[in-house]
Amino acid sequence: MKKSKMKRKLTLLLSLVIVMIVSTGCVSTYDSFKHAFFDKNDGTAETIKFGVIEPKTGTDSAMGTQEIRGIQIANEMFPQVLGKDIELVYADTQSDIEVAEVAVSDLVANEPVIVLGGYGEVVSLTASSILHKARIPAIGTTSSNPLIVDNNPYYYRVSFQEALQGTVIAEYIVDSLKQKTAALVRVKGDESTTTTNGRFVNKMNSLVDSEDSAVDVITVDPESPDYNEYVDKLVKSGVKAVFMSTSTTVADEFFEACHDKLKDVTFIGPNSWHNEDFIHIALKYPLLKLAVVSDVVNTAPENLDIDVKTDVETTNLHDELARIYTEKYETEELPEATALAFDAYYVAVKAIEKANSTEAKAIKKQLDKVKNIEGASGNITFNSKGEASKTLNIDMVVRNKFVTVYTSK
Repeated sequence: MKKSKMKRKLTLLLSLVIVMIVSTGCVSTYDSFKHAFFDKNDGTAETIKFGVIEPKTGTDSAMGTQEIRGIQIANEMFPQVLGKDIELVYADTQSDIEVAEVAVSDLVANEPVIVLGGYGEVVSLTASSILHKARIPAIGTTSSNPLIVDNNPYYYRVSFQEALQGTVIAEYIVDSLKQKTAALVRVKGDESTTTTNGRFVNKMNSLVDSEDSAVDVITVDPESPDYNEYVDKLVKSGVKAVFMSTSTTVADEFFEACHDKLKDVTFIGPNSWHNEDFIHIALKYPLLKLAVVSDVVNTAPENLDIDVKTDVETTNLHDELARIYTEKYETEELPEATALAFDAYYVAVKAIEKANSTEAKAIKKQLDKVKNIEGASGNITFNSKGEASKTLNIDMVVRNKFVTVYTSK
């Protein structure tokens, strides 16, 4: 009888606390309270939680949506692991670093077995620090800052190391374009591209066995409105391939100055150009040959009559994801970010299956062993730093499409 009364009193007390919390609007406090009293993480929970860090709102929400869609489709295709349903638990960073810190901390309180995401370098760095302290394994999607994985041995990523772009661009110029010389256009004061630029020059030199393969390195000053002098240098050099190590804004201004002078030159840009905004820029200069680094193979639609070489292959998962995505969202394009987010989820499932456990150390041990997992973006292998060692691609802009024309060796 005493036990029954005590149980009723405890139930009444908990009910009153819940009413007080909800009435004051403290939703996150309620979530933490609910987790502390009712949720279980002792192996008896009905679901296995995957944390998702993405900007559902704010300035970066469009990119966050692309990544969330990839994770959600993956969850639809692979809804279970170890015989239990996978529950997606979201942390909306709201495209703000201060909000992200609180959101990720709240996510940690929900005790996900692994975390996926998210979009944004600074936000991902913040998340990495918090997740490191909590020792929760995480797989990044599109972030490429090396510090994200360097400072956290529990953080991995399916996107490539940024500096590798220099290598694949050089390979494309020599192997596919059959050019032994090229030019590099860089921006004055931009130290963020130094390593990539160095990889490009060194790879060009090694491929053609010459120290003069990069015949001209042009440093543009974005504060100067006149790009004609830079264009004149390229015309005089006679090169047929140019690595544009710049932002799309600088590229747009550069193309405006050279669109009627360098029509037979191929301009190759970094992966950051691989978006709809650059497609709009490219459409302004139909006479120019424009290409970008791509993380995912993009095949040409059957109704697109093109005259570029496209002997590349996609994976089965890529084709299935593309089919589902294009039908579901009534579009012809599968965004790169969607494929990478899909792969982050897929690799997480595979690692947990191999570990046969939801313990962090066991999952991390299997993530360390990830090798040649065939995802939607290609074959994924994690190196000793947790970065994806994978093939990269070069996409040409054909009309209003990105079409893969080269895959790295």
